[in-house]
Amino acid sequence: MPELSPFEARLAAAVRGFADGADTRVDAAEVASKAIGRRRFGAFTSLGLPLPLPSWIVLLLGLLLLALVGSTMLGGSRGEDRLAVAPSASPATTERPAPSPTSMPATDGKGDEVVSGTETQVQLSRGVVTATSAMNDRRVSGTGTFRIGVDGYDQVSSEWGTLRLENTAGAWEGSCTGATWDDGSRSVVACWLVGSGGYAGYTYYRIHRSMTGRTATFDVEGVIFPGSPPNLTDPEVP
Repeated sequence: MPELSPFEARLAAAVRGFADGADTRVDAAEVASKAIGRRRFGAFTSLGLPLPLPSWIVLLLGLLLLALVGSTMLGGSRGEDRLAVAPSASPATTERPAPSPTSMPATDGKGDEVVSGTETQVQLSRGVVTATSAMNDRRVSGTGTFRIGVDGYDQVSSEWGTLRLENTAGAWEGSCTGATWDDGSRSVVACWLVGSGGYAGYTYYRIHRSMTGRTATFDVEGVIFPGSPPNLTDPEVP
C-alpha cells in the first residue's frame, strides 16, 4: 500500500473520527494552506523544491521558454546568413558603343549598287585625315585621304574639302561638304566622287556620319552608279 501524505493521513483520520463519533475538529482552510505549502508537483518533486503551482502550468511555462530560446537562436542564425552574403557589385559604367560593321551582304562588285560599311580614322595632321574604309563592295574599300577646312561657330561647325579613296583596282576622288556639332563629337559629311582606273565612268556618292559621340569609327552609306555627278550649276536644272 503506498505511503499517504500528511494531508491525506489527517484527512483519513478526521473521516474515521467522524465515523466513530469522536470529537475531531478539522480546520479545512488551515489544513489546505499547510498542505499546499508542503506539497511538491511535477518533475521538481525529485529536487525537493516546494512548488506552489500545478505541474501543467510549469510545463506550459517551460514550453514557452523553450520556444523563445529557439526563435532567438534561429534569428541569430539567419542574421549570420545575411552577413555572409557578399555585397552586390556596383554597376559598371556604360560606354557609348562604336558603330558595328554593316550586316548587308557583299555585292558582286559590278554595276550600280547600294553600299554600306564603316570607316576608321587612322591619323589627323594639319587638316589632313587618313582613314581606312571597310565596305560591302570591294570597289569602295581602301585607304582614304581627306583634306578638310572647318569654320567653327558657338555650337556647330561647317566642313568642306576633298577626298581621295583608292585601292589596287582604281580610285575615287571629289569634293565633300558637311557639318559637326556637340563639340565636334558628332558629324555628317557627304561626298561626290568620280571613279578612275578600273572605276572610270562611275560615280560614288557617299555619306559618313558619327552619332555615338567621340569615336574614330564612322558609319558609311552610299551608292555607285554609271555616269557623272549632277551639275548643280547647270541653269537648266529647275
